[in-house]
Amino acid sequence: MFNLKITDMKSLLITLGLAVAVSTTSLAQASLEKTKEVKENAMLKNTSNPKVIKFEEAPIAVQNAFKAEKYPKENIVEVQEVTEASTKTYKIIIEKDAQKWALKFDEKGTLLEKKEAK
Repeated sequence: MFNLKITDMKSLLITLGLAVAVSTTSLAQASLEKTKEVKENAMLKNTSNPKVIKFEEAPIAVQNAFKAEKYPKENIVEVQEVTEASTKTYKIIIEKDAQKWALKFDEKGTLLEKKEAK
């Protein structure tokens, strides 16, 4: 029925093996990207319930750390207390030079993140 030479069979098997390897790699990459997306969404869900508080309600360590960043208190737009996996963080949103910035502190006043706010 099939009259293939051994060299043709070897070429066919090599081609088939390469095709399987490429498709497996693509599937693995897609799976990693999906996993990353799921983790990012979970993180967003954890931080989607901030509690708006007054600056004076934040821990003294957070207040002092904010002052150390040398932003006037008048620049504060909002202060949020965020609970993530039983850990509280404090996000202070400020406006400076017509741009909004978010400064994220832990309870001890360590600046964890500083990024442009959306």
